[in-house]
Amino acid sequence: MYGQTRPLAIDASYDNEPWEQVVADLESRYPIKFFFPDAWLSGFTVKITSEKQPLEKFFQEVFQNTNLYFFISGDQVIIMEAFSKRPELVTFIQSSKIRFKQNNEMTSSLLAVLEEL
Repeated sequence: MYGQTRPLAIDASYDNEPWEQVVADLESRYPIKFFFPDAWLSGFTVKITSEKQPLEKFFQEVFQNTNLYFFISGDQVIIMEAFSKRPELVTFIQSSKIRFKQNNEMTSSLLAVLEEL
C-alpha cells in the first residue's frame, strides 16, 4: 500500500532499568522523541519484555498502575502526570523546564497537542 506506514513495533527488554536509560535506548533505536519533566520520572524504573509490541500498547504496559499517562503524536511521546491536564502545563513547557531537544517545530507541535486537552 503506497504511502502508508506500519505502526512502530517495539522489541525491548528492561529489568528494572532507570527511566533515563530506557529513553536513551529507545531514542537511539527508534524514530521517536520523548517529552517529559525530569522530576516526574526521577527514580522511575521500567520492567517489561516486549516483542514487536505496538508503541501504544508498550507504553500502556510501562505506565500501568502509575499516575502517569502518555500521548503519541507522530514521532513524539509526551508523558504527563494524571493531574497535569491543565493550562499550567503549557506554561511549564513554554518556560523550557521540560526535557527535549531544542527545536521550534517540535515545541510548537507539542504545545498544539497540549492545548487540545
